[in-house]
Amino acid sequence: MVHNLIVIDTETGGFDCNTTCMVEIAMLAVQLHKRPFAHIDDKPLYVNVISTFHRVIWPDRAIGQDAAKINSFAGQHSNWATEATPMARAMWETEEWLRRRAEGSMFCGVNVAFDIGFLKSDLQRHKQALPDNIHYRTLELQGLCFPLFFEGVTEGTGLRHLRKWVGHEGEQEHTALADAMETVDVLQKYIRERVANG
Repeated sequence: MVHNLIVIDTETGGFDCNTTCMVEIAMLAVQLHKRPFAHIDDKPLYVNVISTFHRVIWPDRAIGQDAAKINSFAGQHSNWATEATPMARAMWETEEWLRRRAEGSMFCGVNVAFDIGFLKSDLQRHKQALPDNIHYRTLELQGLCFPLFFEGVTEGTGLRHLRKWVGHEGEQEHTALADAMETVDVLQKYIRERVANG
């Protein structure tokens, strides 16, 4: 049996989707398998990324200084002015990708309610909408991994703590795409260990 997820991560120009907007979005269409579909280095794989959507977005609202410091947006995307997709176009492309790739999926992420709030707001402002072929249930990675923190396996439930648990050392590029890919790696290890431990 296969379950479908859309792993989502965004970088935003602030913390309130009513006054600012996304500046980057990444979504990975993922299949979760009950049995391993492959092995790498004798490790079973349960999570399969089947499609990736990523846009650096030219914002149509102000970017707050606090948010710019947190996501280091300009530093991560040195070619932002030439790479960025205008917001209206990015929202059209987002809706089209979701319509084609999200059939029967539910959203998953580290801060999924925040990300979906911005996604819905930005889509709506540009006369787009979340397709109705998505289950609006969510899988919040921090809640799923809380027992790891409670048992002392991790130092916290944020992505930086979970990436250490996966074995990724050092600082990573802080972008929506990098964070979405890290989320998939955490899911992979979480499922592998839960299956191994019964």
